[in-house]
Amino acid sequence: PKYYPDTVGAFEGCNYSKNGIYRPQQRSTMRSSSIKFCEVCAKQMKAVLTKSVQNEPPIANAGPDQTVEAPDKVTLYGSGSDPDGSSVTYTWQQIGGPEVSLNDSNIPYPSFFTEFSCSNSTLVFELVVTDECGASSSQSTTQVMVNADTTADSDGDGLSDCTEFSLG
Repeated sequence: PKYYPDTVGAFEGCNYSKNGIYRPQQRSTMRSSSIKFCEVCAKQMKAVLTKSVQNEPPIANAGPDQTVEAPDKVTLYGSGSDPDGSSVTYTWQQIGGPEVSLNDSNIPYPSFFTEFSCSNSTLVFELVVTDECGASSSQSTTQVMVNADTTADSDGDGLSDCTEFSLG
C-alpha cells in the first residue's frame, strides 16, 4: 500500500489520497500493534476524515473611496487575503469613468495619473483576488472622484484654462 507521510493517518493497508482523504480497508492494521482495524472504527474514521476539504474563496478589499484634484497621481490601496492561508494574486479593472492607465493591474497598490479636465468625473475600479487553487473573491470596488481645476491659468493671461478651452 502507498503511504503519504504528509497526510493524516497511521494505519497500514489504508488508502490515503494526496489531499489527505482517508479511505479505510477492512484488513488495515495499526502500525504499532498490528491490531485489526474494526468495521465500527473504520466507519467512524471515515466519517471524521473523509470530509472534503473545501477551498474557501479569498477576500478582496479595493480600499477606501478617494477624492483628488486633477491633474494628480492616484494610488489605489487594495488588499486581499485567503482564509485557507494560500497566497493570492490581484486583478484590477477600471469599470467606470474616463479611461486611465494603471501602472500595473496585478499588484495591490496600482497607480495612475489623472489628466487636466474642466469637469468633475468619477472613476470606478474593481479588484478581484484569486488564490493558488483558482478560487476568486467577489469583486470589491472603489471610486475616485476627480475634481476639475477650473481656476488653472497655465499661460498667465488672466483667463482660466477651462474658459479658454470653452472659447476655443
